[in-house]
Amino acid sequence: MKKVSSFLATLLFASCAWFQPKFKSGLEGQKLPNFSLTIQDNQASFHTDSIPPGKSFILFLYRPNCRYCQEEMQDILNNFKAFSGTPIYLVTWYPNEDADQFAGYFHLKKYLNIIRLRDSASALLTYFKAPGVPYLALYGKQKILQMVIPGRTDISMLKNNLPD
Repeated sequence: MKKVSSFLATLLFASCAWFQPKFKSGLEGQKLPNFSLTIQDNQASFHTDSIPPGKSFILFLYRPNCRYCQEEMQDILNNFKAFSGTPIYLVTWYPNEDADQFAGYFHLKKYLNIIRLRDSASALLTYFKAPGVPYLALYGKQKILQMVIPGRTDISMLKNNLPD
């Protein structure tokens, strides 16, 4: 009996490692409102209204010193072919120096579809009521939120849920 209980406990624990339930933000199905941000590379203003429709995109809220955010970014870059046609808006509220160090470590300038933004007011974090970072918001072609992924996720979960 102990062996069966031990086996079942191990099986349950192992199954939790790959299973990640979908998180509901309550904003699914809604269009992205306009937020005023700053492009980190040139300090120009950026408004989310300027994101063109017709292409799905990802908002990636992160902290430069967050180990899980760093791991998530590394996973995306390791699987970049799956994301090469998808704009990724990398958003932080941290100082530019910290974000620049993060970008330098990952050589983000060579990825033209990764747009680095600063949200000095933490407006997106507040809008999503994000419980933490990394926090990924997947938007469809009409800027409608399809799903959010809070916390570190398996890269296949992200790849399999990219809106068309």
